[in-house]
Amino acid sequence: NVIVTDANGCSATTSVTLVDPPVLTATAAETAGILCVGDANGEATATGGGGVPGYTYLWSDAAGQTTATATGLAAGIYTVTVTDANACTAVGTVLLSDPPALICDALAQDVLCNGGDDGIITLDISGGTPGPGAYEVFVGGASLGIVGAGLVQITGASAGTYTVDVVDANGCICTSIVTINEPDALEVSCTANGTEGFLGNALPFWYNTHQITVSGGTEPYSVDMEREGYVRWDVTPTADGAEITITY
Repeated sequence: NVIVTDANGCSATTSVTLVDPPVLTATAAETAGILCVGDANGEATATGGGGVPGYTYLWSDAAGQTTATATGLAAGIYTVTVTDANACTAVGTVLLSDPPALICDALAQDVLCNGGDDGIITLDISGGTPGPGAYEVFVGGASLGIVGAGLVQITGASAGTYTVDVVDANGCICTSIVTINEPDALEVSCTANGTEGFLGNALPFWYNTHQITVSGGTEPYSVDMEREGYVRWDVTPTADGAEITITY
């Protein structure tokens, strides 16, 4: 109450009520997620409430953005200070996280024979942001179509080095480089009737031998000879193949 008295001793009374403004509040929320691990394309929006409207904003990012929505954000924790018309302040906090990392481990299975095209690339795909069909796979820049998560086999590959790209729904790319090898060409030379003679009971009474030199290919080697009766194979490994003696 306020009492006012004049020079003659007359007085009058009045009253006034002081009211606090509503409590100023500040909230912040992610409004656009980060597309790929390590990107800086997330967004967050602040909302002021209470206090005396006429809010201003100040974000804690490196740019110190002053709009309600902060853009170009990387993964991390951000605060926003909301100031009202009376210069009162409140602080909001928001966490932006990277999406799961896109993983595309690749394993190569070599071709069996020189010049063959039976090599296999096996992909193990996970993470990222799968689309409706999951992921798109490219080999050497050419699309092989949409595949699901997990193990994916690419067949019919010849020897060589391949770049395999896996792309998720956000356009994030995982790249694996694999090499499919091939054995050296299988080469065979043969010397007929290298030895013949009579060895009593150790071998048939009369025998012939063929000396076969083998290189390349993939050990162990096997030999098939279309002949009935006694046949013996003696295989001696060499540095680049084998020496095979056929006795019959």
